[in-house]
Amino acid sequence: MLSALLAGIFFVLSAYTETLGFHSAGLDLGSTEAPLRVLAALVHLPALGVIIDVGLCIGLFACTLACITAAARIMLLMAHKASRTSGCCAAPIQSSMRRWMLRLSPARW
Repeated sequence: MLSALLAGIFFVLSAYTETLGFHSAGLDLGSTEAPLRVLAALVHLPALGVIIDVGLCIGLFACTLACITAAARIMLLMAHKASRTSGCCAAPIQSSMRRWMLRLSPARW
C-alpha cells in the first residue's frame, strides 16, 4: 500500500513539474512528441533528453519482459495442475489450454 501511495505522489509531482515547465516556457504540452527532451533542451542539457529516452526504453523493455514472465509462469502452473488432477477435472483445463494455444498460434494469422 505504501509503495502504491509513493508511486502516486511521485507521478503527481512529476506531472505537475512538467506542466509548470511547459507553462513557463509558453509551449503547448499536448503538441510535443517528446516533452522531457524539450524540457531538457530548454535548460540547455540536450544530452539529458537522450539519457531520459534511453531510460524510458529500458523501462518499457523491463515491463514487457515482466508481463511475459508472469504469463509464462501462470501457463506453467496451469499445465502442472492439469497433469496432477484426476480424469474428471483434467479435461476442461487441458481443452481450455489447447484453445488458448490455438488462438495465440501465428499460423492462424
